[in-house]
Amino acid sequence: MAPEITPTTIVSAFPLLFGVIGTSVGIYSFVSPYDAIRVFGLRAPATEKTTSPQSEAFQKSLVYAHGLRNIGTGLSTLGLFAFWKFSPICQVSPLAAAITKKCMGIFFMFGTLVGVGDAVIIRQFANKEYVQGEAEKEAAKASISHGIAAVGIFGTGLFLYL
Repeated sequence: MAPEITPTTIVSAFPLLFGVIGTSVGIYSFVSPYDAIRVFGLRAPATEKTTSPQSEAFQKSLVYAHGLRNIGTGLSTLGLFAFWKFSPICQVSPLAAAITKKCMGIFFMFGTLVGVGDAVIIRQFANKEYVQGEAEKEAAKASISHGIAAVGIFGTGLFLYL
């Protein structure tokens, strides 16, 4: 007999999903920095012969910092999830499991600030007068996606905390 899949089971798997996505996006930032930041919602200006090596290094450094942020939060999420679901402590102590679950909830609720901040920053980028065409459309779309993700992150955190 197969175990029943409930809404609680599904929402409890969201931290795993968010952790894998965060870590993957972070790694992608190192493998293909310009593509990764474009998926994030920011299109780098077209490279011209006048682009200095310092400017290119600066842009890549910012993308790498973004990647490290995602790797760090993704691995933190995966670590807390693994501890909650698989650690011997949480397996034998319902109190330890409940505390870990609440900690993950707090982690996600505060993590909502990142999603909201990303949405606002990308929206500000899209609204600049010199950002036009595809770059503007991509940024506006990404801003909405980040906002929706922030709602999902907050909902997951609230569910885990309560």
